[in-house]
Amino acid sequence: MVTTDRKAPPEDPAAVRVLCALEGGRVLPVSAISADSGIPVAAVRGRLRELGDAGLVTEVRHGDYRYYRLSGPGAAALTGRRAGTPPPASLRVGTRAYAFRQARSCYGHLAGRLGCALTGSLIEAGHLAGHDGTVDLERLGAARTVAGALDPIGYALTASGAALFRGLGVRPPVDRAVRCCVDWSEQRHHVAGSVGRLLLARFVNLGWLVPGGPRRVLAVTAEGRRAFASRFGVETPVG
Repeated sequence: MVTTDRKAPPEDPAAVRVLCALEGGRVLPVSAISADSGIPVAAVRGRLRELGDAGLVTEVRHGDYRYYRLSGPGAAALTGRRAGTPPPASLRVGTRAYAFRQARSCYGHLAGRLGCALTGSLIEAGHLAGHDGTVDLERLGAARTVAGALDPIGYALTASGAALFRGLGVRPPVDRAVRCCVDWSEQRHHVAGSVGRLLLARFVNLGWLVPGGPRRVLAVTAEGRRAFASRFGVETPVG
């Protein structure tokens, strides 16, 4: 239960943005919360201490690293305030953080919300087999979920997945084993390895994705939005 005899951190717009970064069951390190919210790391640490004292956020130890998640329904309900929350102190920083989370390249494969949504679609359609796309911190042992961290869990490109490649105009790889990367901003898998590189290169060649700014950000074109929706059932934001 959230106590009522303390100052309620969620009255602070920055605290609300920290809570919103953790919605949907995400378990994130401070760096990821900072990138998502557009709030400096030092300020995020302060808000997390306040939110922890208020019983809204729980710290999760993973080896030598610390992650944070929402605690209970009270914290989840408070993320509904996002609509009334003022924009980040620096709109430029907030916009960049948002774009970085939506779609970016990661060692030549597609990461961010779009990369994870695409991977989920491939699993659901039976194009990938072997796992459900979730990340288990305990299974990763002492590894840190930063950009480029590979999960020992693997997938396999199925016959329908190979047909999908051919439909995109790409020769399927001979090795059907598919590596997966822990997406640090989404805490889910996105396709990595040769399959991931082939897909991203093809999406760029088709004009579905274009460079969207600094830090490997990718922007989805109008044609790309239509293609991702029709071919994979993945909706992408406009702008």
